[in-house]
This record gives sequence, C-alpha cells and structure tokens, in this order.
Amino acid sequence: MSVCVCLYPEIPEEIRLWGESHLALDNVYRIIGDQLFSFLPEEELTSMYAPGGRSSINPILLSFVTIFQYLEDIPDRVAALWVKTRLDWKYALHLPLDDGGFHYADLCNFRKRLLLHGKESLIFEELLRKIEALGFLKKRGYQRTDSTHVLAVVRQLSRLENLSEGLRMALKAVEQADAAFYQAKLPALYREHWSKPLNDYQMTDAERKEALERVGQDIDWLLGFLKTNRESFLCFPALQVLQTLFSQHFTLRAQTVSLKKEAAPGKEKIQTPHDPEARYSTKRGKGWTGYKVHITETAKEKGEVNFVTEVTTTNACERDSETLPQIQENLAERSLTPEEQFVDKGYTTGDNLASSQSKGINLMGEVSTPENHGRFPADDFSIDFEAETATCPAGCTSWSWRTFEHGKHQGAVEIKFGHQCQDCPLRAQCTSAKHGRKLRLQRQYPLLKARREEGKTEAFKQAMKRRPPIEGTLSEMVRAHGLRKSRYRGLAKTHLQHLMKGAALNLKRLIKRLTLPEKSQSPLLATA
Repeated sequence: MSVCVCLYPEIPEEIRLWGESHLALDNVYRIIGDQLFSFLPEEELTSMYAPGGRSSINPILLSFVTIFQYLEDIPDRVAALWVKTRLDWKYALHLPLDDGGFHYADLCNFRKRLLLHGKESLIFEELLRKIEALGFLKKRGYQRTDSTHVLAVVRQLSRLENLSEGLRMALKAVEQADAAFYQAKLPALYREHWSKPLNDYQMTDAERKEALERVGQDIDWLLGFLKTNRESFLCFPALQVLQTLFSQHFTLRAQTVSLKKEAAPGKEKIQTPHDPEARYSTKRGKGWTGYKVHITETAKEKGEVNFVTEVTTTNACERDSETLPQIQENLAERSLTPEEQFVDKGYTTGDNLASSQSKGINLMGEVSTPENHGRFPADDFSIDFEAETATCPAGCTSWSWRTFEHGKHQGAVEIKFGHQCQDCPLRAQCTSAKHGRKLRLQRQYPLLKARREEGKTEAFKQAMKRRPPIEGTLSEMVRAHGLRKSRYRGLAKTHLQHLMKGAALNLKRLIKRLTLPEKSQSPLLATA
C-alpha cells in the first residue's frame, strides 16, 4: 500500500465556520484542530507504507482517530462511525463535511502496522516532545511511578478446559495450513471429538480425571504424529503453545503419559491458549488473569499539570521491583531521567536503591521492615561491612562472616555468633537455635537500613507527599479511559493499547495546561 494524502492542510471553510460558532474556545477538539494538529511526523509514519501500489488512508488521520478512540474509550466500530458523524471530530481532523470516513478494520490494520515496524511508542513519544517543546516538561525533576492490574480478554479455564482448548486450537491451525493433510491423515473420530470446546462443569471427579488422561494421551499422539509426518507444523504458534501446555501438565516416561499433581509455577504457567502471555496473579487477596501496567508521571507542585512520561506493560506475575530498572532505562532513552523518583515499597529494594544511585536518581520510597518474630531485628546489631564484623545487642562480636559467591543468594552475607550465645542473658530475646544467632543480609543492607532511618524523619515524610497523586492518575485512566481491561490479546498489543491511553491522557492534560487562565496570553500558546 502507498499513502494517499487525504487530510486538508487547513480546516475546510464550512467546518471552520461551524466550529467557531458552536465549539467553546477550550473545547478539546477545537484546540486540537487549531493548535495541535501538526505535532505528528508524517514522514516517519508514511515510511511504514510502500511507495507504490494501492493508496491507503493517511496515517496522520489514523493516529489521531486512535488517540480519540482512547480519549473517549470506544471500540473501533464506534470510532470509525464518529469520524463520519461527529462535526467536532471533523474540525479536529481537518475533514470536510461530506467526508465518508473509512472502514473500522483500518484501525486494527494500522495498529498491526505500528507493531510490525516497531513504532508502537511513536505517537506517545512525539506528543511528549511537543509538550517538552512548549516548556511544560523538564529534563530533570520529580517523577512518580505506580502500577495496577489489567484483565485479559479471556475467561477463567479449568485445567481440562485449558488443555482441550490448546489441542482444539492446534488442530485448527493444522487444518488451516493444509486441509487435505488434516482430512486424510488425522482419524475422523479424533478430529470430531476435539473439534468442539469441552466443558467439565457437570463432570464428576472420576470423569474429569479420565478426561484429563485422555487429553494428555491425545496431545502426545498428535505431537508425535506431526514430528514424524509434518515436523514443520510444530513451529506454528498454536503447536508451540500445545507443547508447552503438555510439558507443564504431564510427564512422559517410557511412553507413558502421567498427569502432574501441580502445573508449572504461576510465572510460567499458561492460563489459556487464547492468550498464552496472560498470567494469573494475586494482590491483597484478589486474583486476576492478565497483565500489569506501570505508569510514570511528573510530580510537580500541587495545582500544576502533570504528564505521563513512561508506560510499561508486563505479565501479571512480574514484581514491581523487577520492572523498575526497565522503566528507568526507558526514561533515560527519552532524556527524561528524573532527579527524584517517588515509588511505594514494592519498588524499593536494596538493588534498586543502588542502581538508581548509579543512574543519578534518588529513589524515594519506604522499605519494608523485616519481620523479627519477637527477636532482635538485624537493625539492632552494629554491622561493619568494611571490617566484616558485627556486634550484637549484648556486645558480642561475630566469629563468622561469609559472602555467598554463587547461587540465588549471590552477594548476600551470612553472619554467625556461634557458642557466644549459649550463656547470653539476652538469648531468649534473640535466638533459640542450638548453634546461636545467625543473620543473613542482602548485599545492599546498609542502604536499606539507612533508608529505614531516613523514613522516620519529618523531612522524608513531607517529601513523600508527592507520591500519592499517582493513584489518582491510575484511577482516572481506569474510569475514564478503560485501563482496567485489555481490548486485545497478547503482551505487545496490550502494551500498544496502554501507550495510546497514555497519549490520550497527555493530550487531555496538555489542553488543560494550554487553557489555564494565567497562560492564555503566553507566547508558548500562540506558537503551539
């Protein structure tokens, strides 16, 4: 497809006259049409299309309609309809009154093209550049980050339903690839049995167990049959998902298929073959299947307009602390590294405090107080990492200091006090272990201890008041822009959706900033 320029450089006369008569000066779509219509780079968007061939819709138009779609939280069909019927949209898009719009499927194809060419963040980043050019976004400053859960577009499946759906989808993929092979080589009874979704709602435990054993044997047979007859089919996504499901739920020994008591851990376990990247997780007693989105925004003084600077999407099981380095890396790539970043306890680990320092970021967040189970906590010990010694509350010095060089505890320190604890008068408050008190500390323990002490100060508590407003931003994105539910399946498509929602929120806030009374005569506004 080649690009057909279908946008008018100026607002058509009949639409301009209507807008000036009926749209308020602070109307979102009037301001977009008058001042913000040119911030997207047409050359970079048109580079996604071939120079020759059938003409297509201008990507500038599709970009703005996509933003409007998330601004209004509407599906593709409604967005395509509103391009034809809403005069304020025509004003913003510089379209004539008789413009017929486009088919709703063009929005889906546009999103696919963005993903295919690796430009999913282009619109979000270009709007950030516009905000920065207007002087509303500083290179260094305060920012805050928080996350919320996102529900995948799937229903909860039982173990049997999950496996049978994986097999059904794999068979469907084989049929679509080679219908003649599917009909001639696969047994008719086999095809018929697995051609329909399986529901175990009214099954007894014995029937469910028998069905699980059968689906395991049938999956094993299909994978073996294809390996012998059409090994290339095993590279299909549906077949790869089926292989993963089989390995997570069954063991194969001496040609015997056995059902595992428990499937793979949640971080790896496929919850549904319809969205194999969605994961099940829990937080504060509530569970969900889907993803997690991390929103980072500026943290200006009260009353000032803040903008979203980073949107990161992960699977539901990834911890906040594991995602923070990627968030900071993305901010650095945009030259938006903050001076101070405000987060909650989920992000504040010793490693993150240390890595943030190395990047010139003061990570502002409370750290958890370790459980002591009625014993002296580690903070009550005097620990000298340079001298590799520790002194307990009773005044005894450690006799063993060991640093783990390998394994999951790599870098951690183990400190032992040994026989000194036997006759200690404080033993009952410290340890009941036969060989005395033992401490195992993270390598960044000094940073954690220092932050716990800093967290008690009034200055730190006052500074942390910048963090809570991010929860209001998340609430706004959930209620007004549909952040809670994904419209699409897969991590990449879900992330694209989140970036567009971030762009929609920034566009709304930019317009709010431009229309503040004290800025109405600003030179920035005049050149926006």
